[in-house]
Order: sequence, then structure tokens, then C-alpha cells
Amino acid sequence: MGITSGWDEIIVFINGMLSSCADLEGMTVADITGFAHLTGVEAAKFGVYASDAISPRDVVMVQTRMYDRDRPAMNVAEGMPLGWQKPVKRYVPKYETEASRRGREPMRALVHWEPCLKVSDGKATVEFYSSSHKADYTLILEGMTGNSEPLFLKGHISRGVQR
Repeated sequence: MGITSGWDEIIVFINGMLSSCADLEGMTVADITGFAHLTGVEAAKFGVYASDAISPRDVVMVQTRMYDRDRPAMNVAEGMPLGWQKPVKRYVPKYETEASRRGREPMRALVHWEPCLKVSDGKATVEFYSSSHKADYTLILEGMTGNSEPLFLKGHISRGVQR
């Protein structure tokens, strides 16, 4: 059931065409440029659209903005899934910097990306460079198993930091 006035469903016109109440639900305020609500004698001439009504139904008339067909709607976003991707080369940040040669190791977050991790008997080995600062690490492993099941693992690597 749509929008009602008393017991009867209202009659809706959008841009001069008979429509349903459901068509109003998808509109935003930015879409509407004109609005009229007719009742009583003003609505009586639209009674041909409501032959089962004893008294005239209320009529709502809505005028909307005309959009260019080339422009996407304001409340719609287009996207395309990436699909299958060829694994990129392993990323390991370069740690040899001018600061490290002078003996000052910069503090930085470790980022390590390895797209094809081989697992054998439930074990995998990952090699990465660490900062010379004593700090613990959080290991986050995300991916898909050979059976296409999602995998998420969060672990902790302790470097003997005393707190």
C-alpha cells in the first residue's frame, strides 16, 4: 500500500505522467523542482484515475529536474570489480638510507607485501627487515586458501621489549 489520504491511496503524477506512490520513495529533495497537493474540487477532475473512490482522492503532482543522459545520477556510483589480478612483485621497503649510514635508524612502520605465500604442513616462513629499534610487531595475514576460503590471522612477534 502506498501513501494515503484518509482511507484512499493518493493519485501521483510525476512530470505529468500517472505514477505510483513507490516512485516517490526513491526521490531526493535535490531531484524535485516543483510540487502541488490537490484536494477536494481541485482533485475531482482526476477522479477518472480512481473509479472506485466515492469522494475525490488527493492528488500529488511532482516536477523533477531533467538530467543530462551523459551525467550519472547524484546518488549512484559506478564501479567495476578488479577481478583476477596477476600477483605483483614482492614489495620490501629499502632500508639503506643516508640516516642509517650515519648511525641513526629512522622510526618507521614496517610494511611488507608478499602476494604468494607458500604454506607447507600448515607452516609458512616470511622474511622481512626490521628496525634496529627494539619494538614488538603485530603480524596480520589476510588472503585466500587454495579452496577459495577467506583467511585472517593476527599474531604478535615479541622482540623482548620490557614494559
